[in-house]
Parts: sequence; C-alpha cells; structure tokens
Amino acid sequence: MGGGRGSLTKHNKIKAAWLAMQTAALEGLNGHTVTAWSGIELAFDERAAGHVWSDPGVPMLQLSYLHAATSAGGFGLATAEDDDTWGLYLLEAGEEDTEEFDADATSRRRDLTELPTGRISGLQIEMDGDNIAAVTFEVDGASLSLRAGKVQAEGGAFTLHPMDEAILVQVNGALPAS
Repeated sequence: MGGGRGSLTKHNKIKAAWLAMQTAALEGLNGHTVTAWSGIELAFDERAAGHVWSDPGVPMLQLSYLHAATSAGGFGLATAEDDDTWGLYLLEAGEEDTEEFDADATSRRRDLTELPTGRISGLQIEMDGDNIAAVTFEVDGASLSLRAGKVQAEGGAFTLHPMDEAILVQVNGALPAS
C-alpha cells in the first residue's frame, strides 16, 4: 500500500520539474524577435455549413497549434490534458512538425498575419493549479494573449470553456485585426 503513495509523490515531483522547465523555457523567449506566426485554426462551429471561423460575439481566434518564426529559429505552443483540465505547453524543437498538428475537416492551417511581430519585450505566465492557463507576450508594444480554453456552439450561441483543448488568442484584449 505504501508504494502507491510513493508513486504519487514521484509523479508530483516529475510534474513539478516539467512545469518548472516549461516556465523557464517560456521566460527564455524574452528578447527573441518574432518574424511571423502560423497555426492551425479551429472552427467555432463545425456543424454549420462551411464551418464558422469567426463571430462578432467571439473576440478571439481559436487554434489547436501556434508557431512563431523567430530570430532564434522558432517555437510552438499547444495544449495538453492534465486530468480534467488542459494547459498550454511550449513544444520542443521539431516537435511541432508531428502529424498530430495536421489540419483536418474542422481546422485549417494558415499564416496568422494579424498577430504582432517584433521583439518580445516581456511576458506573463498565469497558472491554474498545475497547468499554464495563459501566456501574455508583449510583442513590439502589443499585448498578445494566449489562453487554454475552447469556444463551442451551444443552443444557438457560443460559449467559452476555460482550461480546455484549444488556444484562444487575443491582441490587446480583442480579436486580432487582419
């Protein structure tokens, strides 16, 4: 019986170490220059004819994956499930090219020219328990907010679900302008 408790403690230590590495890696992006953004956009409502990619009542983009080309090569962000909730994580070099980030019928890969480019001059990391809930980058004077969550069509309206499987993106607290 004691082995179970030891395993839980070991799991918690591994998780804490992974989270510390993720936080340090994100903080290490400070000072890099973003030259371009791309990602896989998720439809808000895939049941609608032609899919719903935007709505005036939803001031954000919804992505399954985000990639930044930078002065140091680049980085990717995605979400990972931890028990009942999801959190953001920084992908290791080359990891962003795996098949799990391929677009499908309810998603589309595209350049995200509406996101700010320039030098990352600061960032804030917001935690929710053991998950990275949000990362806000200051990029060339603009605030780029990336938050774990999901927008879903429910009963004719769109509902925001925090700490879910997508990356919700805003610039200066609003829908990024094209």
